[in-house]
Amino acid sequence: MSPVRRLWNIVRRARMNEDLRQEFETHLALIEEEERAKGLSAEQARDQTRARFGNSLAYRERALDAVIATWLENTCKEMIFAARRLGWSPAFTLATGLTLAIGANAAIFTVVYRVLSPKRISGIRATPSLAAVLRVAPTLGRWFHWKRGPGASPVAVAQMGGVTALHAGCVTSLPTALALVFRAL
Repeated sequence: MSPVRRLWNIVRRARMNEDLRQEFETHLALIEEEERAKGLSAEQARDQTRARFGNSLAYRERALDAVIATWLENTCKEMIFAARRLGWSPAFTLATGLTLAIGANAAIFTVVYRVLSPKRISGIRATPSLAAVLRVAPTLGRWFHWKRGPGASPVAVAQMGGVTALHAGCVTSLPTALALVFRAL
């Protein structure tokens, strides 16, 4: 049976129950008739039919599961029960609601920050004498020299850890990283 038909059968639950009841009664009547044809009395045939047929409620439930989306119906019933229970204790409901709201808010902002926020490169302005003051030497390349004026190229010094984080440790992409830094400034 198609899922749409099973969902539609939830709305027609009363009709489905009646159809199943009639079908079971017909089936039981046929079995009882077979038993009476064997020479049993009406009461013995009815008892034998019930014993032979088994638990009709279990058959009915299996048949309804086959034609109705019972999982959806059960979920709706559980949600209604949960809402009713939450109404009994408003303080608990408020505390739970606030906790869930704060948790959902934190989760959403974490995802947005990780997915949508680009990695930012921070920097400071420095003079060529900074390397001598800090007593550091460049790991790769050379330190910049002071050159001012309209034709001067922009200059940047990048920390190796920042470049490797940006470009997955590929040292050959250092000029590309610096070009990105220049455009960002």
